[in-house]
Amino acid sequence: MSAAAQTQAAQKSLPKVLRIGVVQEGKIIQERLVKSSETVTVGDSPKAMFSYPGLGLGPSHALFVWQAGSYALVVPEKLEGKISWKDGIRDLGELRARGDMQKRGESWALPLTESVRGKVSLGGITLLFQFVNAPPEPVRAVTAADFKARVFNDDDPLFLGLLGVFNLIAVLFYVAIALHPPVEDNALDHMDRALDLVVEKVEQVEIQEIKPVIEDKGPEEDKTEVKKPADTTQDAAASAKPAPTADSVAKKSLVLQMLGTTGEGSDQIASDILGDQAAMSGKLDAALSGVNGTEMATADNVGIMKGSGAGGQGDAAVGITQNSAGKAGTGAEATIAVKKAKVDVGEGDVDAEEGDPADIGRVVRGAKGRVETCVQAALKKDPNTNGRVGIGWTIQAGKVTEAHVVKNTSGSEELGGCIAKTVRSLRFDASVTATVDEWAWVVSGQ
Repeated sequence: MSAAAQTQAAQKSLPKVLRIGVVQEGKIIQERLVKSSETVTVGDSPKAMFSYPGLGLGPSHALFVWQAGSYALVVPEKLEGKISWKDGIRDLGELRARGDMQKRGESWALPLTESVRGKVSLGGITLLFQFVNAPPEPVRAVTAADFKARVFNDDDPLFLGLLGVFNLIAVLFYVAIALHPPVEDNALDHMDRALDLVVEKVEQVEIQEIKPVIEDKGPEEDKTEVKKPADTTQDAAASAKPAPTADSVAKKSLVLQMLGTTGEGSDQIASDILGDQAAMSGKLDAALSGVNGTEMATADNVGIMKGSGAGGQGDAAVGITQNSAGKAGTGAEATIAVKKAKVDVGEGDVDAEEGDPADIGRVVRGAKGRVETCVQAALKKDPNTNGRVGIGWTIQAGKVTEAHVVKNTSGSEELGGCIAKTVRSLRFDASVTATVDEWAWVVSGQ
């Protein structure tokens, strides 16, 4: 709807008012808009709405009277005038004759509608009347008081109510916090909780006195063993305690390795040990299978384990030293030395589409401890494992989508697969998208 149409519709909806103009000698000398329900009077008195002497209507005559929601024209019989009536222009005498006007004492009344207009002659003046739309309300002038700050705005009570409620809730929270006693923060408690997350429970392993073992050289040689007098009290306490399990040994070994990691990349070794805890536990289970008795030592020499020899098996020894990862034996003549893994991280052939290629090298060198875990597992199966393992992989938005063995001279397919699996678990910066044609690790035992 256009602006003009909206204005016309608004004007139609407004109530109409009576407009009266006074004409004398062909000129309009007075004009007035009369509100609804206001009586229009004419006469000689100054109190009349239209006061003109010599009209012959007395001090004040009610010419237009409000009744039953509309105006009625009330005129004496001697007055003349013409009205735009329903079927044309009619004079007052004709309307009285037709019965359109009603007799009221000495006057005649004609009910008016908003479509009626006309004129009435009163001596030397003529009154013109019609119904028009009410004019718009005048705009109130802006004063300085309108710009003064108010404490409250009377036009938005809902906002003020909600603001008061939220302020009250905030005060209650503040009082509750102020009255609540402070919580003591103990740094040692935080450390204990962090250790509990790393290792749920570390079983205590008793460090017992180390006793030298004389290996059995055969029936032709004498067996000699240096023993101290038995302490019945310690033997009774040792027999009362259950033998450590492979899982407890793995957990204890993890803590010892974490506390003793040094050198380049040691920060990554600790995280790799935690990540491969389950794998190490499984390898220890394999190393301890078939052994009847177990005893763990944490000194620089080997630990001693004694078995009852049931099932035809002899003594077995498993331990961790500075120069070897451990020893295992299942008979009098069987002794296998497991070497410590040695890994040299080389440089790779990288084709980087996005991101910093140096970030790839930092992540790969940081995962050296995890590769050492793969090499250590291969050395347990074959102490002579050594060579060069090259892996190629693809990085999409920081994630390795594919990894494969490019070249493997170590003689162990499992080692190549383990390193490729380790590469697939690496996470790079999200901005890195690249293709690594080959990255080589030189592995051996020492």
